[in-house]
Amino acid sequence: MYEKLLLQLDAGRIKRYHTFTIQGEQTVAEHSYGVVQLVRAITDDRASGKLLRAALDHDVAELFTGDIPHTIKRKEDELSSAVKAIEDRINTNFQITYDLTEWEEKVLKLADLLEMAFFGLHQIKLGNGYAHTIVARVRGAMVDMHRLSANAETLIDVVREKHNECK
Repeated sequence: MYEKLLLQLDAGRIKRYHTFTIQGEQTVAEHSYGVVQLVRAITDDRASGKLLRAALDHDVAELFTGDIPHTIKRKEDELSSAVKAIEDRINTNFQITYDLTEWEEKVLKLADLLEMAFFGLHQIKLGNGYAHTIVARVRGAMVDMHRLSANAETLIDVVREKHNECK
């Protein structure tokens, strides 16, 4: 019982964005908190418990794999598939699995991407011009993620507007 809890706590300390020039740092715990809040917003606070738990734990396997950048996973299907298989195996071994519906999977993915976009926008506000790359890449990935809910559409529009204002 405690092994899973210790894993979840340790995973929260993993640093993200090690391949980007950012101001400060972001941990998996900080990221996951943002993902949970975005899931709540997208679902108008009607997310199932399993979706909220998945939002909290979606990056726990990174304790073993590290934070492999979204950009390379998006470009290299073979790497992405291999990492997904490894992370799925790790999650299964530690009983971190959720039977999400297809819609919930999409909500989780969109919330994950939106959190990354809002992190990039915050970095831009701090004067980090390198963060435009983060937001631009996430915007590209979000193209197929809309139409989940009116709230999702609004959040995507906010990212577009704020990023355009920063240019």
